Amino acid sequence: MFVRLTCPARAGAAAIVLSVLTVAVAPVPAAARDLVYGSWLPQAEYTNRVALPRAFDEIAAESDVRWRLVPGGQLVGPVDTWDALESGLVQGGMGIPSYVPSVVPTLNVLYQTVLPGEETLAATGAALQTMLVDCPACLDELRGLNIVPVAGWATAPYNLGCTQPVETVGDLAGLRVRAVGGNVRLMEAAGAVPVAATLVEAVTLLQTGGIDCVFGVANWYRSFGYADFLTHHTAYPMGMTGPATGWLMNRDAWLSLTDEDRALHLRKGAQVSAEQALGQFTREAHETLGWAETEHGMQVVAAADPAAFAALMEGFVAAQDDAVIEAAEARGVEAPGEIIATYRANFDEWKALTDRVETVEELTALYWERIFSRVDPGAL
Repeated sequence: MFVRLTCPARAGAAAIVLSVLTVAVAPVPAAARDLVYGSWLPQAEYTNRVALPRAFDEIAAESDVRWRLVPGGQLVGPVDTWDALESGLVQGGMGIPSYVPSVVPTLNVLYQTVLPGEETLAATGAALQTMLVDCPACLDELRGLNIVPVAGWATAPYNLGCTQPVETVGDLAGLRVRAVGGNVRLMEAAGAVPVAATLVEAVTLLQTGGIDCVFGVANWYRSFGYADFLTHHTAYPMGMTGPATGWLMNRDAWLSLTDEDRALHLRKGAQVSAEQALGQFTREAHETLGWAETEHGMQVVAAADPAAFAALMEGFVAAQDDAVIEAAEARGVEAPGEIIATYRANFDEWKALTDRVETVEELTALYWERIFSRVDPGAL
């Protein structure tokens, strides 16, 4: 549950965070341009290992802004990141809308909408364009939380990683599967029992036998250690989710930057989004699956009945809009159907735009031209 801190509680939490920072990463400088990104992802995760360090180094080289990345949940967890960003306990962090659906119900409309297919670069472009350009209500919602979105991405297509082979849809019956967002409904449709745990909580559930499968991307086999427990990977893509808002900023910190530095951050936001989509969720996803096979003996299982999986996905996609709209309207979101329609139209457009993209540099330029350059840094 997302709990807003009262003023006294925030003061106490601030003291705790400052104490942790003192021990873990040395004293926090007092200057406003020394900023802290609190990450609940492991240090080994691509975001913390490649994408953000590169962006932070380049920002430091081009300005007097200095970012310090504190990984591994030392400062914030997947849920309390939102409150820590709002209050300024950290100036940067990663937020997953489905972890706090009542806090960001408009943004969660996007995250609940699973896109079929395998076009991660297009899904990322569609999610970013919808959030940053075509959905004023999404930005209003974040502004009301004192938060600014700087980068985000969609994942690679989700697959099933399990402690036993899953070759047919019927094999999922009764299995406990870690799933969040719109994927909860997908697992229910397949006859599985969805367990709405965070990525970090899934580790403990695997250790204790609390779940049988993780529904997600192959990258997590290594970065979260899931390959120590999962033995089989079902090679059937089952849709993409996004946007993971992987670089959010406290708005007070954002407004403290110069116009030039805010524009620089948006340029690096385009770069981080591209590196995540192509570097992590395309290239490294394939490499990590090979690593899991070689180093951990994971077996890649082909779908014995691809037509049944296809029918499951088709039925789920056809029905999901009604479920997403109903849940969003219950939380007071206006016109969620229009947001979904825009997202889908953008996805179709981005499939053509990204069809021939081969490098991170090309994708960065495309995200910048089509999305980030259209954002007014002062209006976020």
